[in-house]
Amino acid sequence: MSGAALTRRQRVRRLLLRAGGRALARGRTAHPGEGAALRRLLLIRPDHLGDVLWLTPALRGLRAQFPEAAITVAIGPWSRPILAGNRDYDTLLTIDFPGFTRQPKGNPLAPYRLLRATARELRAREFDAALILRDDHWWGGLLAATAGIPRRFGFAHPDVAPFLTDALPLPVGEHAALGNLRLADALLRESGRAELLDGHAAARSASLVHPLVFAPGEVAERHAAALLGQLDGVGPIVAVHASAGVPVKLWDEGRLATVADRLVAERGARIVLTGSRGDEGLTGTVAAGMATGAPLDLTDRTNIPELVALYRRCALVIGPDSGALHLAVAAGVPTIHLYGPADPVRFGPWGDPRRQRVIRAGMHCDRCGDLSPGRPRGAACMLAIGVDDVLAVAHELLSEQGDR
Repeated sequence: MSGAALTRRQRVRRLLLRAGGRALARGRTAHPGEGAALRRLLLIRPDHLGDVLWLTPALRGLRAQFPEAAITVAIGPWSRPILAGNRDYDTLLTIDFPGFTRQPKGNPLAPYRLLRATARELRAREFDAALILRDDHWWGGLLAATAGIPRRFGFAHPDVAPFLTDALPLPVGEHAALGNLRLADALLRESGRAELLDGHAAARSASLVHPLVFAPGEVAERHAAALLGQLDGVGPIVAVHASAGVPVKLWDEGRLATVADRLVAERGARIVLTGSRGDEGLTGTVAAGMATGAPLDLTDRTNIPELVALYRRCALVIGPDSGALHLAVAAGVPTIHLYGPADPVRFGPWGDPRRQRVIRAGMHCDRCGDLSPGRPRGAACMLAIGVDDVLAVAHELLSEQGDR
């Protein structure tokens, strides 16, 4: 955001953050030099499901390069299921990060009280370095600085840079997962370790070398197998996920129903509907709109590991941009992602682009990137995506698999 576009409140906050950064820098002990032993590392990622999932390639690389270090990952409790079964860290720390709780704003001093208490806890753990992985997360940068962590790596966002010892240029036109890998490489470079992106700086090659990491576990695999055991026939299983994190990302449920009907008629597909609690209205509308028979509606019948295990058994997953579709990418299944105002370059599927397809109308307006919860559905860029656009890609992906 340019200075001209900042509100008065944002300008005042930026001035205060810069002053706070200078104050914290005074009297701070010298940070370790290159090659210094890294004993305890903190990663801070406040966002939601997809963003935390995009951390897993960098997390795996850091574990491989620092097998002796104690790695702590700080995330919101809402993202805990993404890392609960991950073996690439030692400690999972959950923090109710201000601005990410999706709750009404409360006491304006509450974020700073939380920061002071959390910083006290982090200081006692004596971390050697911290990665602030979201480029504009000033609260995370302030937290790491207040906790006295000697090395603080992040991106040179004006609100975050005052609290960093090592600031990378802000990422422009690159995937969020690639930004995580670049930040990990900055730490590896300073520590004299092999870098993760050596020869793989492009998102296409990096996503193949450093894929998403998610292991559902045996219990989830058994549950998914039992759920899909309710299906009759032998046709390819196609999962349709109608929901998205905000209304403006939604595609028309009637069009999803038409896509499902056509795949049943033309490919013998067996349709499964997935969704979380609260998605019943969306999936119910898709089911009611299908003329070829009732699909298997599994809305609110899986947790996150079970959903990944279920997707692993599918031939294709279709839906608007959502955390569930990114979980399908982690499952290794071909996917079709319907994008409107969100930027697929930065927030698209992190996987093999031949199997993870993005469909968008290619329209641009002054509200591109506006994903505010209050923005209603019905954006022109979503309405412009046609049924035939989706079916053409679906047929291609199913044919490549031999309709398994």
